[in-house]
Amino acid sequence: MTILILRDVSIIVLAIESIVIGIVLAILLLEIRELSRLLREEIKPILDSTQETMTTVNTTSQFVGKRVSAPFVAASSLAAGLRQGVKTLRSGVGLPPSGGGQPPVPLVPPVSPAPQAPPPPAPNQPYTEVKNA
Repeated sequence: MTILILRDVSIIVLAIESIVIGIVLAILLLEIRELSRLLREEIKPILDSTQETMTTVNTTSQFVGKRVSAPFVAASSLAAGLRQGVKTLRSGVGLPPSGGGQPPVPLVPPVSPAPQAPPPPAPNQPYTEVKNA
């Protein structure tokens, strides 16, 4: 007798659970439909506007690069070259000394040799520091 009651109660609980799951699935379906509408009607225009803004920024930066920066860089390089040329002509670099004057200043300063690194340790041997004398 108790098994029959337990069976009937289990059937009722499973039926209620199935109804609840069906309602939750229907709500989930409606929410997914609303999300799809939101993406289509609100997010897509924002993305289109962002794309248009990026195109405008790209075009503007190319214009500034070609029309403003490039002439400014060319004028700066020309001025720097002229300044260095006048400086070189004034200092007399490269001219032979006249009448026992001072020797010309070298164009490139002497470079000291770079210190040599110790050789790498042999495989499977501990590293020992080599001191240069």
